[in-house]
Amino acid sequence: MKTRGGFTLVEMLVVIAILAVMAAVSVPAIRDLRARDPLDQAASVTTTLLARARQTAVERATPVRVVIDPVGLHYWVRALRSGAAPDSVMSDTLLIPGDVTLGGTSARLAVTFTPSGEASGDAIVLTWRGRSASVAADAWTGDAHVTR
Repeated sequence: MKTRGGFTLVEMLVVIAILAVMAAVSVPAIRDLRARDPLDQAASVTTTLLARARQTAVERATPVRVVIDPVGLHYWVRALRSGAAPDSVMSDTLLIPGDVTLGGTSARLAVTFTPSGEASGDAIVLTWRGRSASVAADAWTGDAHVTR
Protein backbone atom coordinates (compact mmCIF):
# COMPACT_ATOMS: atom_id res chain seq x y z
CA MET A 1 0.00 0.00 0.00
CA LYS A 2 1.30 3.36 -0.99
CA THR A 3 1.03 6.31 1.42
CA ARG A 4 0.66 9.87 0.27
CA GLY A 5 2.25 12.85 2.00
CA GLY A 6 0.04 15.72 3.07
CA PHE A 7 -2.23 16.89 5.80
CA THR A 8 -5.55 15.48 6.85
CA LEU A 9 -8.64 17.61 7.08
CA VAL A 10 -8.56 17.40 10.89
CA GLU A 11 -4.95 18.66 11.01
CA MET A 12 -5.84 21.60 8.75
CA LEU A 13 -8.85 22.52 10.90
CA VAL A 14 -6.74 22.43 14.08
CA VAL A 15 -4.16 24.78 12.55
CA ILE A 16 -6.87 27.17 11.33
CA ALA A 17 -8.49 27.16 14.77
CA ILE A 18 -5.16 27.97 16.45
CA LEU A 19 -4.54 30.85 14.00
CA ALA A 20 -8.05 32.20 14.63
CA VAL A 21 -7.50 32.19 18.41
CA MET A 22 -4.14 33.95 18.01
CA ALA A 23 -5.69 36.61 15.76
CA ALA A 24 -8.60 37.15 18.15
CA VAL A 25 -6.16 37.76 21.01
CA SER A 26 -3.58 39.90 19.18
CA VAL A 27 -5.66 42.24 17.00
CA PRO A 28 -7.38 44.09 19.89
CA ALA A 29 -4.04 44.44 21.68
CA ILE A 30 -2.44 46.01 18.60
CA ARG A 31 -5.44 48.31 18.12
CA ASP A 32 -5.20 49.42 21.78
CA LEU A 33 -1.52 50.29 21.36
CA ARG A 34 -2.33 52.47 18.38
CA ALA A 35 -5.25 54.15 20.17
CA ARG A 36 -2.98 55.14 23.07
CA ASP A 37 -0.55 57.04 20.85
CA PRO A 38 -1.01 60.71 21.84
CA LEU A 39 -0.12 61.92 18.35
CA ASP A 40 -2.84 59.74 16.82
CA GLN A 41 -5.34 60.93 19.44
CA ALA A 42 -4.55 64.58 18.71
CA ALA A 43 -4.79 64.01 14.95
CA SER A 44 -8.15 62.29 15.39
CA VAL A 45 -9.54 65.16 17.50
CA THR A 46 -8.31 67.73 14.98
CA THR A 47 -9.67 65.92 11.91
CA THR A 48 -13.02 65.47 13.66
CA LEU A 49 -13.20 69.23 14.35
CA LEU A 50 -12.45 70.04 10.72
CA ALA A 51 -15.00 67.48 9.49
CA ARG A 52 -17.70 68.97 11.73
CA ALA A 53 -16.92 72.48 10.49
CA ARG A 54 -17.07 71.34 6.86
CA GLN A 55 -20.39 69.60 7.49
CA THR A 56 -21.74 72.80 9.09
CA ALA A 57 -20.71 74.85 6.04
CA VAL A 58 -22.45 72.46 3.68
CA GLU A 59 -25.62 72.13 5.81
CA ARG A 60 -25.99 75.89 6.38
CA ALA A 61 -24.94 76.78 2.83
CA THR A 62 -22.61 79.45 4.19
CA PRO A 63 -18.83 79.71 4.59
CA VAL A 64 -17.53 78.52 7.96
CA ARG A 65 -14.16 79.37 9.50
CA VAL A 66 -12.35 77.37 12.19
CA VAL A 67 -9.82 79.35 14.23
CA ILE A 68 -7.50 77.55 16.66
CA ASP A 69 -5.29 79.11 19.31
CA PRO A 70 -2.33 76.70 19.41
CA VAL A 71 -1.15 77.91 22.81
CA GLY A 72 -4.41 77.74 24.77
CA LEU A 73 -5.87 74.98 22.54
CA HIS A 74 -9.11 76.93 22.29
CA TYR A 75 -11.05 76.87 19.03
CA TRP A 76 -13.90 78.84 17.49
CA VAL A 77 -16.14 77.81 14.62
CA ARG A 78 -17.94 80.74 13.02
CA ALA A 79 -20.39 81.01 10.15
CA LEU A 80 -19.40 83.87 7.87
CA ARG A 81 -22.22 86.01 6.54
CA SER A 82 -21.63 88.71 3.93
CA GLY A 83 -22.13 92.17 5.36
CA ALA A 84 -22.67 90.89 8.92
CA ALA A 85 -20.59 89.83 11.88
CA PRO A 86 -19.71 86.12 11.97
CA ASP A 87 -22.16 83.89 13.83
CA SER A 88 -20.60 81.70 16.48
CA VAL A 89 -21.45 78.06 15.77
CA MET A 90 -19.37 76.51 18.54
CA SER A 91 -16.30 77.10 20.63
CA ASP A 92 -14.47 74.92 23.10
CA THR A 93 -11.04 73.58 23.97
CA LEU A 94 -9.35 70.87 21.90
CA LEU A 95 -9.15 67.80 24.10
CA ILE A 96 -5.76 66.52 23.05
CA PRO A 97 -3.10 64.91 25.27
CA GLY A 98 -1.21 67.51 27.28
CA ASP A 99 2.23 66.72 25.90
CA VAL A 100 1.19 67.21 22.26
CA THR A 101 1.89 70.70 20.93
CA LEU A 102 0.17 72.51 18.09
CA GLY A 103 1.87 74.76 15.62
CA GLY A 104 1.59 76.13 12.15
CA THR A 105 2.47 79.05 9.99
CA SER A 106 0.72 81.71 12.08
CA ALA A 107 -0.12 82.63 15.68
CA ARG A 108 -3.72 81.57 15.16
CA LEU A 109 -4.49 78.73 12.80
CA ALA A 110 -7.50 79.16 10.52
CA VAL A 111 -9.28 76.95 8.00
CA THR A 112 -12.26 78.19 5.98
CA PHE A 113 -14.83 75.92 4.34
CA THR A 114 -17.13 77.00 1.51
CA PRO A 115 -20.77 75.91 1.20
CA SER A 116 -19.65 73.40 -1.44
CA GLY A 117 -17.20 71.85 1.04
CA GLU A 118 -13.96 73.22 -0.42
CA ALA A 119 -11.31 74.42 2.01
CA SER A 120 -8.47 76.89 2.34
CA GLY A 121 -6.20 77.79 5.20
CA ASP A 122 -3.42 76.63 7.44
CA ALA A 123 -2.06 73.17 8.04
CA ILE A 124 -2.09 72.21 11.71
CA VAL A 125 1.19 70.69 12.84
CA LEU A 126 1.03 68.35 15.84
CA THR A 127 4.27 67.44 17.63
CA TRP A 128 4.94 64.80 20.28
CA ARG A 129 8.34 63.49 21.43
CA GLY A 130 10.18 64.43 18.27
CA ARG A 131 7.47 63.03 15.99
CA SER A 132 5.10 65.22 14.07
CA ALA A 133 1.97 65.00 11.98
CA SER A 134 0.30 67.61 9.83
CA VAL A 135 -3.48 67.89 9.56
CA ALA A 136 -4.75 69.81 6.56
CA ALA A 137 -8.04 70.11 4.71
CA ASP A 138 -7.93 69.20 1.03
CA ALA A 139 -8.57 72.32 -1.07
CA TRP A 140 -11.01 70.59 -3.45
CA THR A 141 -12.92 68.18 -1.21
CA GLY A 142 -12.45 69.74 2.23
CA ASP A 143 -11.60 66.33 3.67
CA ALA A 144 -9.07 66.48 6.49
CA HIS A 145 -5.93 64.42 5.89
CA VAL A 146 -3.10 63.52 8.25
CA THR A 147 0.42 63.48 6.87
CA ARG A 148 3.35 62.15 8.87
